[in-house]
Amino acid sequence: VFANGRLTYRPRELNDAMSADIYRRYIEMLDGEKMYFVASDIKKFDAYKTSLDDAIKSRQLDPVFDIFQTYQKRFTQRIAYARSLLNTPFDFSSKETWAYERKDAQWAANEAELNDVWRKSVKNDVLRLKLAGRTPEEIIKTLDKRYAQQAERSNELRGADAFEFFMNAYTLSIDPHSSYMSPRSHENFMMQM
Repeated sequence: VFANGRLTYRPRELNDAMSADIYRRYIEMLDGEKMYFVASDIKKFDAYKTSLDDAIKSRQLDPVFDIFQTYQKRFTQRIAYARSLLNTPFDFSSKETWAYERKDAQWAANEAELNDVWRKSVKNDVLRLKLAGRTPEEIIKTLDKRYAQQAERSNELRGADAFEFFMNAYTLSIDPHSSYMSPRSHENFMMQM
């Protein structure tokens, strides 16, 4: 139904242009705030930009899972780095800024640049708790628990989740009012309803 454009909000041919749109949406779903991938990751993934349509047609979604595996690896690395920063005191007298919204930012050129992004993010988290009156011990405990929970949720993601993210990128490229739910997501949705 989706491949030939019938029964869709905006019929589109599954071609290289649509592939590029799906690719962009998939990357945004995984790392829309540019906190995990570095420029070299994106450069590697760009090889898939106009071939996702072919992957869908041939039912060979290896590129989708390749991107997802890299995402999970980077996520684990970033959370480990964030947790390691909790044992280092931050200098709040230095003049720095932290931008919550990073979707318009450039991809970090390398790991060192991304480390600086994460250092500022963790520093911001620490400062917010400090301003809320938490003690240094409470701040470390709270943030370590928060980051550990994020890592745990990421470790629970499986191939079905990668497929769901990708299918959402695909369906949104066809119809901005549609989405794909895996059986597990549908079950959770129905329970919440």
